[in-house]
Order: sequence, then C-alpha cells, then structure tokens
Amino acid sequence: PGYPVLGNVFMTVYCIVLGAVFSYAVLKTGSVWISVLLHLINNKTAPVASSFLGNSDNLLLGSALGIMLLMIFALLLAWISRGTPVDQPAEGGTPG
Repeated sequence: PGYPVLGNVFMTVYCIVLGAVFSYAVLKTGSVWISVLLHLINNKTAPVASSFLGNSDNLLLGSALGIMLLMIFALLLAWISRGTPVDQPAEGGTPG
C-alpha cells in the first residue's frame, strides 16, 4: 500500500532472488525438501517482517526487528549451503 509501482518491482526482484536461492539449495543438498523448508520459513517470517516494514517510513529497512529477522534467514541459508555440492549428471547421462 502506498507504493503500487515500486512495491511490485521489489516483489518481482525478491521472488527472482528467492527462486535462485531455493534452486541453489536444492542443487547443493540434492533434495527438494530443503526448498520446501526454506519456503516454509519464508512464509512464516515474511508476514512478521512485513508488519514491521509496513509500519515504518523506510520501505527498504523498516525496523530493527525486521532487519534481524532477515539476517536470521540469511544466516540460515549460509549454514545450509556450507556442504559439498551434489554430483551433477553428464550430458544425457545418469548420475553415478
């Protein structure tokens, strides 16, 4: 509310970045369930962060609590991605 164009631009960029992060997590772990878990975490933290951002004059940063929630999410993603990458199949082949 109050940012019809800029809000849509931010949401589009956010979804693209989040899709890349989810894809990377799946490739890194070899399981689609990590993406499911990250999506769940995003769905549960985003409304809380949005309520603080919505009650702030600053569209990007919002409040200290909103920033802390986003930092926790970023640290969780960093922790998840610390493993070794999964072997990728060769062109037209199967992993082995």
